[in-house]
Amino acid sequence: FEKMRLDHGLMFRQFTRQYSIATSADLQEVPDAHLLLLCRFLALLDDAQLKVLRGALDLRNGCGHPSDYSPDTLKLQAYYADIVQVALSNPNLA
Repeated sequence: FEKMRLDHGLMFRQFTRQYSIATSADLQEVPDAHLLLLCRFLALLDDAQLKVLRGALDLRNGCGHPSDYSPDTLKLQAYYADIVQVALSNPNLA
C-alpha cells in the first residue's frame, strides 16, 4: 500500500491510508474499494475490470444499506455474471 500512496498517477494519488497486512484476517479490515485499487495497482485487474467491479460494489452497497432500492432479477443476473467473469474466473486472482 505504501507504493500506491507514493504513486503520482491519477488513480492512486488520493490513496492516503496505510495498512499492515500480515494475515488473511488483516485483509478483512481493508475496505473493499481499497482492495480493488490494490488489485489494479498490482495489475491483477485492468481499468475495465476495475470499473465493472466498482459498479458491482456500488450496487452491493446500495442494497446493503437502508434504502428502498431492490434490484430486479435481470440486474442480479448481470451482477453475478460480472462477478464470475471479472473476479472468480480471473486467473490473476486465483
